Amino acid sequence: MLIAWRNWARDSESVALVVLSYNRGPESVRTILRELRNMDNYSRNFWTLLANRNKLGNSISAKEAGYVPTFFAAAIIGENPQAFELFHTTPLNAGAKRTESKVQSPVSQLDL
Repeated sequence: MLIAWRNWARDSESVALVVLSYNRGPESVRTILRELRNMDNYSRNFWTLLANRNKLGNSISAKEAGYVPTFFAAAIIGENPQAFELFHTTPLNAGAKRTESKVQSPVSQLDL
């Protein structure tokens, strides 16, 4: 993600594209941006891309579309958990014991 950040995050609008490229892959996002250039009201940002996703050949799924807002929501909550009434007096892993487990063989979903 650091490489994508250096190449794309020149302004606040581009940060969302960096997050999307982390989830989807930078080349895929570049391809979508190239397609977006040919549309009316071109603006190089995630929100324009999202608004036109059904018109693009390399469409973005609903899950991918939700990844960017979810990322920013988590960042906002993480920066100020008290504003969301999230209070912890001890770290979440304070009572956890460290143990080493040795997996003897891979477990498949069929084994569960």
